[in-house]
Amino acid sequence: MRKFSTSEYLRAATAALIQAPGYLIRPRLSEGSIVRFQEGRIKKLLRHAFHHCEFYRQKYRDHGVQPEDFRSLADLELFPTVSKEELISAMECGALGLPDQATIESVSSGSSGRVIRVHHGVRNTSAYAVGRYRILNMTGELMPWSKTLYVYTSEFPARSLFGLFPSRFVSTLNDLHDTLKTIRSYRPHILCIYPSRLIELMSIISAQEGPRLGIRFISLNSETSYIEQRRTMAEFFQCSVLDEYSTEELGWVASECEHGSYHLWEDMCYVEVVEPDADRSAGTGQLGEIVGTNLHNFTTPFIRYRQADLGAIDSQPCHCKRRFRKLQSLVGRKNDAFKFADQILSPSFLLDSVYELLLDGKFPIVDFCMIQEDLSTVRFQYVAHGDVRNNLESRLEESLRRRFPREISILIERPNTLEKTATGKRNPIISKIK
Repeated sequence: MRKFSTSEYLRAATAALIQAPGYLIRPRLSEGSIVRFQEGRIKKLLRHAFHHCEFYRQKYRDHGVQPEDFRSLADLELFPTVSKEELISAMECGALGLPDQATIESVSSGSSGRVIRVHHGVRNTSAYAVGRYRILNMTGELMPWSKTLYVYTSEFPARSLFGLFPSRFVSTLNDLHDTLKTIRSYRPHILCIYPSRLIELMSIISAQEGPRLGIRFISLNSETSYIEQRRTMAEFFQCSVLDEYSTEELGWVASECEHGSYHLWEDMCYVEVVEPDADRSAGTGQLGEIVGTNLHNFTTPFIRYRQADLGAIDSQPCHCKRRFRKLQSLVGRKNDAFKFADQILSPSFLLDSVYELLLDGKFPIVDFCMIQEDLSTVRFQYVAHGDVRNNLESRLEESLRRRFPREISILIERPNTLEKTATGKRNPIISKIK
């Protein structure tokens, strides 16, 4: 992302201060108040997209709907979902009709490998800033003087809010020892980092130094992590380690609270779970594909956008008293299911199969990546610090084989680095079957 100009920074920072009280109290308001906010934003988005974007106008006309047909959240199912490929094609031919205004651009690639350029209007970034504050303050550790270090793909447009909440940026692709040097010298109170990068850092830090770094809260993002892994990290650094679920397209979607619930940020993104390959709701508690509507991006509208992730929604109250709905399950990308001749294994089944091995204490593995190369081959990459017993890999293969069809070849590998994307992200479950 580019930096704000001075005038842009003043406008965005002032707007963030003005809007902050509303965003701070909204998670604890009544369901009716939250729904009214969502319906108001969606009405504006639909009108804006219909009148300014040829892509949405034509798509809605083809489906026989128009903005006036939306009267409540239930009516959103009348409008078709959109895919990443559709929006990329619309951008390439100019059918998305970006307004002529100052924008901040971010880039997303994901599992498809195709890059989508997401434009954010400067005047709308204040909501993202307040949303980020809420994520970092899930445990109440974030103070105006707290320093945050982002180990991430790109820097945010501003480093502080009028000098408050200062932050610093280090690229995920930066040399690992240099990143540790920055942590030691900057002494951040809050650390935002990929789970795989944190695991790598733990491998070069002694158990005694972990707590002495002074980190009070760690926010994990961009990659799948699991609860036992986060507990190990929390014990190592002697601080809370919570996960967040966000995307370049939809913004802040959900984050984990101190009770382990993934709360949807209902005033940032309206989330639905729909039946796979259909536009209708999958129902509360039923697993389906996550579809989101970014409530703040009028520059590159994402309305009923298929995220290609699988999950379920839980509306039961949480002990933390936040009233936003929860993601009951977030089980991985739809495209990362393993497909064989007569069987499909979901990402959640595959993750659970590996976690079961790791949690029984018999395998000294700290990280892994499982990759389906073709219809007959699965590779299991693992990281184990220090010496391992000679029969570890044969025992791993024997244990994993019980989870797969008999004719599948399972290759066990211990590479120097687990397979990652070009931006340094890692997915523990990767299917190369199209």
